[in-house]
Amino acid sequence: MARLTLRLLGELQVDRQDRGDTASAGRKAQALLAYLALNPRQRCSRERLATLLWSDRGEEQARHSLRQSVLALRKALNDESGTILISDGERLALDLEKADIDVRRFEQFAAASSRESLEQASVLYRGDFLEGIDVRSEGFDEWCAAERMRLRDLAIDAQRRLTQICIDAGDWDAAQSAAQRLLALDPTQETGHQFLMRIYDRTGRRSMALRQYRTCEEILKRELDAQPSPEISRLYAEIRERSEAPASAVVADTPSQISAPPPPAAGASLAGAGRPRSRGWLRGRSAVGFWLLCAVVVALAGLGAVELAGLLTRERADPAKMQFPLPEKPSIAVMPFESLGADGTQDGFGDGLSTEITNTLSIISEMFVIDHYSTTAFRSQRLPARKVAEQLGVRYVLEGAIQRSGDRVRISATLVDAVAGNNVWADRYEREVTNLFALEDEITLAIVTALQVRITEGEQERVASMHGSRNFEAWVLAGHALQLLRHLTKGDVARSRELYRQVSVLDPNYPGAWDGLAWTYLIDARFGWSASPSDDLAMAGDLVQKALALDPERPRTFALLGTLSLIKGDHAQAVTFGEKAMALDPNGAEDAALLAFTFTYSGEPEKSIALIGRAMRLSPFYPDWFRWVLGRANRLAGRLHEAENALAVSRSETDSLQRLVELAATYSEMGRLQEARSIATEIVKIDPKFSILVWTKTPPNRDPAATQREVDILRRAGLPE
Repeated sequence: MARLTLRLLGELQVDRQDRGDTASAGRKAQALLAYLALNPRQRCSRERLATLLWSDRGEEQARHSLRQSVLALRKALNDESGTILISDGERLALDLEKADIDVRRFEQFAAASSRESLEQASVLYRGDFLEGIDVRSEGFDEWCAAERMRLRDLAIDAQRRLTQICIDAGDWDAAQSAAQRLLALDPTQETGHQFLMRIYDRTGRRSMALRQYRTCEEILKRELDAQPSPEISRLYAEIRERSEAPASAVVADTPSQISAPPPPAAGASLAGAGRPRSRGWLRGRSAVGFWLLCAVVVALAGLGAVELAGLLTRERADPAKMQFPLPEKPSIAVMPFESLGADGTQDGFGDGLSTEITNTLSIISEMFVIDHYSTTAFRSQRLPARKVAEQLGVRYVLEGAIQRSGDRVRISATLVDAVAGNNVWADRYEREVTNLFALEDEITLAIVTALQVRITEGEQERVASMHGSRNFEAWVLAGHALQLLRHLTKGDVARSRELYRQVSVLDPNYPGAWDGLAWTYLIDARFGWSASPSDDLAMAGDLVQKALALDPERPRTFALLGTLSLIKGDHAQAVTFGEKAMALDPNGAEDAALLAFTFTYSGEPEKSIALIGRAMRLSPFYPDWFRWVLGRANRLAGRLHEAENALAVSRSETDSLQRLVELAATYSEMGRLQEARSIATEIVKIDPKFSILVWTKTPPNRDPAATQREVDILRRAGLPE
């Protein structure tokens, strides 16, 4: 039985089956093992190995380095007895019976002719041979480059034959996936583009076939400074003619008609006869694993979200242009999923999905997650990932597209490393709408796995149970209700309450319905919009307990409890609940902002400034109320000019009463009474019943003297008592 499993395609991985762990050794020792694995039928002389790996050293030093590497390798492989690495003194070899080598199995499957074998070859080809390894030895580097080219050629040939087999079988989905994997291996392969054009044509997607030609044309021009061959150009003309012809005149190809073009002559490129084959697009880069890159193409091509050209040639984000320094943790922005519905009515559906994924990722302390409020600012712009990354100060961007048809939904998702300019992971899903919520978990888990993020045991349990409503209609309505609630206007809060009531009827077990309702009553009481503030606060208290009973670790519920405690005058409890919300959701921008708000009433403005700064970093396109919390905190800390800068401009069409009151107070403290009184006039127009005493009563300051000071400041501003 094999004692070792050697994975040489992609990053090197050595598994010891008798110990169940991964062997580790230095780069040169790993390179030595890989070389012996690909030369198993001959014992390699120590002189040859020393020269191969240490060509920059003298003979004696090179031989000494080889001995040290062999010893290190034996130790790592638990092979002190010399049964895996066989030596006769001057020669070394690897015992084939002791090792399962993926390259050997790949070569066998790639040489076969059955669909099953070729599919196995595709699975085994995870990436370039010894991807990422660098031993800085000219001899080894030349050998490694030659092996990479040889194995990549085998993979390309196997993928081409697999595509043709799937076409002959009429398995169009498999054929499309195989053709896209072929292009992931080498985008300059006209064969792959031609396959896809014919597949799209055969399955009635002629616009995609024509777009595929344009993609091919762009790639060939950019990579080879060449034009498509006459053959693929004729195919393009034929498809275009059919796409413009009346429906009755169109005759679809049969499977036998969709065949591969003849293989090129030796030394010729599949991108055009007589052109030298170019692999410059791969050299000098650490390539994404084969399957991951393939998944990107498969995921997005089916929905038409992006073209292959854009996929394979992403421009890198420039860290120097980042609006914020990159966090040390893996940082990510989950963009609203693009709606592919014809009328745009599914936008809320896509926003809801991205929000749920964001909320789940936000729990994980080892990640930095941009708040979904900020990512929705990009919904209509559809900027490239690098632009999003530069504006939000993150490395990773999750993009997606969504399309609903009846009770089924099709979703594609792509995780982009914007700094590296490549795709880390992607997938495509087609599910029943009722299974959408399990899909959220799959996407979240895939992201965490791709980024190799460590999750604590408690976070694992919470991620596993982090769900919104299981009722689809309730889930969509709750998303609309939350958007209205954030506007903080009397009319929108009332509409939000009505939607949350509907949600609570559709799904009484959804905690978001109850804490959403609670927020509407709390906000009415806070801004004086209710007939009986005490009754509304009592109602909010009852509703938040319902939410807490359904999910005792929901961050938003604890943030709500903190705000309720603040309004009731229990500042210590308000801080405790606010800190609990942040512990449960380390990336919660609103949780941080609400605690910052609390600190402005507990006499700790410096803490408030730090926290609201954190909230703004987590949500660079933050809601307006973040600004007035920042302005208030700066005013209380005596930084009046900073307060003015935060409060002077509103980004909202409907101005916030809170912003205007804080701005009037700031001008009053600065002695600019004319400007303060002008603002006071605006406040009274918005709320003719405005009262200083009512305003300063809810929430109360911990220090009564601070309340009296607020009253005096607002009185000087000309506001009515």
